[in-house]
Amino acid sequence: MLQNASGLLGRVIQASDGILGNVSNLYFDEHLWRVRYLVARADRLGGNETALISPSSLRPLRAREHDFTANLTVDQVRNQSGGIENGLSRETEEYLSSRHGWPRYWAAEPFAQAEAETTCGDTSVRDS
Repeated sequence: MLQNASGLLGRVIQASDGILGNVSNLYFDEHLWRVRYLVARADRLGGNETALISPSSLRPLRAREHDFTANLTVDQVRNQSGGIENGLSRETEEYLSSRHGWPRYWAAEPFAQAEAETTCGDTSVRDS
Protein backbone atom coordinates (compact mmCIF):
# COMPACT_ATOMS: atom_id res chain seq x y z
CA MET A 1 0.00 0.00 0.00
CA LEU A 2 1.33 3.44 -0.88
CA GLN A 3 1.37 5.93 1.95
CA ASN A 4 2.16 9.63 2.02
CA ALA A 5 5.27 9.97 4.22
CA SER A 6 3.92 13.03 6.02
CA GLY A 7 0.91 10.90 7.03
CA LEU A 8 3.24 8.76 9.14
CA LEU A 9 4.48 11.66 11.26
CA GLY A 10 2.90 11.85 14.70
CA ARG A 11 1.64 8.27 14.69
CA VAL A 12 2.15 6.31 17.90
CA ILE A 13 4.58 3.40 17.97
CA GLN A 14 3.39 0.86 20.52
CA ALA A 15 5.84 -1.67 22.02
CA SER A 16 4.73 -4.98 23.46
CA ASP A 17 4.91 -3.46 26.97
CA GLY A 18 4.10 0.21 26.48
CA ILE A 19 4.35 3.16 24.15
CA LEU A 20 7.71 3.85 22.50
CA GLY A 21 6.73 7.28 21.26
CA ASN A 22 5.49 9.15 18.21
CA VAL A 23 7.00 9.10 14.74
CA SER A 24 8.96 12.35 14.47
CA ASN A 25 11.08 11.65 11.39
CA LEU A 26 11.86 9.06 8.74
CA TYR A 27 15.14 7.81 7.29
CA PHE A 28 15.07 6.74 3.63
CA ASP A 29 17.76 4.88 1.73
CA GLU A 30 19.16 6.96 -1.10
CA HIS A 31 19.02 4.23 -3.74
CA LEU A 32 15.46 2.86 -3.67
CA TRP A 33 13.78 5.57 -1.56
CA ARG A 34 12.35 3.08 0.90
CA VAL A 35 11.79 3.93 4.53
CA ARG A 36 14.60 2.28 6.49
CA TYR A 37 13.87 3.70 9.95
CA LEU A 38 11.16 5.57 11.79
CA VAL A 39 12.38 7.91 14.50
CA ALA A 40 10.38 7.56 17.71
CA ARG A 41 10.43 10.59 20.00
CA ALA A 42 9.36 10.26 23.63
CA ASP A 43 10.59 11.12 27.10
CA ARG A 44 9.65 7.60 28.19
CA LEU A 45 12.73 6.18 26.49
CA GLY A 46 15.00 7.53 29.20
CA GLY A 47 18.16 9.57 28.70
CA ASN A 48 17.90 9.70 24.91
CA GLU A 49 14.74 11.23 23.56
CA THR A 50 14.83 9.47 20.19
CA ALA A 51 15.17 5.91 18.96
CA LEU A 52 15.27 4.28 15.55
CA ILE A 53 12.69 1.64 14.67
CA SER A 54 13.12 -0.56 11.60
CA PRO A 55 9.96 -1.19 9.57
CA SER A 56 10.90 -4.89 9.75
CA SER A 57 10.02 -4.80 13.45
CA LEU A 58 6.54 -3.35 12.83
CA ARG A 59 3.39 -5.37 12.42
CA PRO A 60 1.61 -4.45 9.16
CA LEU A 61 -1.14 -1.88 9.64
CA ARG A 62 -4.68 -3.12 9.20
CA ALA A 63 -7.29 -1.10 7.32
CA ARG A 64 -8.57 1.00 10.24
CA GLU A 65 -5.47 1.12 12.41
CA HIS A 66 -3.61 4.35 12.92
CA ASP A 67 -0.88 3.32 15.39
CA PHE A 68 2.10 1.07 14.72
CA THR A 69 2.83 -1.98 16.85
CA ALA A 70 6.49 -3.02 17.16
CA ASN A 71 7.82 -6.45 18.05
CA LEU A 72 10.05 -4.77 20.63
CA THR A 73 9.92 -3.85 24.29
CA VAL A 74 10.57 -0.41 25.71
CA ASP A 75 13.75 -1.72 27.39
CA GLN A 76 15.09 -3.06 24.07
CA VAL A 77 14.83 0.40 22.56
CA ARG A 78 15.84 2.51 25.55
CA ASN A 79 19.13 4.39 25.13
CA GLN A 80 19.87 3.02 21.67
CA SER A 81 20.00 6.12 19.49
CA GLY A 82 23.57 7.06 20.39
CA GLY A 83 23.94 10.29 18.47
CA ILE A 84 21.64 10.02 15.45
CA GLU A 85 21.08 13.76 15.74
CA ASN A 86 24.22 14.24 13.62
CA GLY A 87 23.28 11.65 11.01
CA LEU A 88 23.12 7.89 10.84
CA SER A 89 26.37 6.00 10.34
CA ARG A 90 26.76 2.47 8.99
CA GLU A 91 28.38 1.58 12.32
CA THR A 92 25.18 2.57 14.12
CA GLU A 93 23.10 0.58 11.63
CA GLU A 94 25.28 -2.49 12.17
CA TYR A 95 24.94 -2.13 15.93
CA LEU A 96 21.15 -1.82 15.73
CA SER A 97 20.92 -4.74 13.31
CA SER A 98 22.91 -6.96 15.67
CA ARG A 99 21.06 -5.76 18.76
CA HIS A 100 17.55 -6.24 17.35
CA GLY A 101 18.05 -8.86 14.62
CA TRP A 102 17.03 -6.43 11.89
CA PRO A 103 17.96 -7.28 8.29
CA ARG A 104 21.15 -5.74 6.90
CA TYR A 105 19.57 -4.27 3.78
CA TRP A 106 22.84 -2.63 2.71
CA ALA A 107 24.46 -6.04 2.14
CA ALA A 108 21.89 -7.02 -0.52
CA GLU A 109 21.75 -5.97 -4.16
CA PRO A 110 21.41 -3.26 -5.38
CA PHE A 111 22.78 -1.66 -2.20
CA ALA A 112 26.07 -3.55 -2.17
CA GLN A 113 26.80 -2.51 -5.76
CA ALA A 114 25.72 1.10 -5.21
CA GLU A 115 27.77 1.35 -2.02
CA ALA A 116 30.82 -0.13 -3.77
CA GLU A 117 30.51 2.46 -6.54
CA THR A 118 30.17 5.24 -3.98
CA THR A 119 33.14 3.96 -1.99
CA CYS A 120 35.28 3.78 -5.12
CA GLY A 121 34.36 7.34 -6.03
CA ASP A 122 32.46 6.39 -9.19
CA THR A 123 30.19 9.32 -10.01
CA SER A 124 29.51 8.45 -13.64
CA VAL A 125 25.97 8.07 -14.99
CA ARG A 126 25.19 4.67 -16.47
CA ASP A 127 22.58 3.79 -19.07
CA SER A 128 20.16 1.14 -17.88
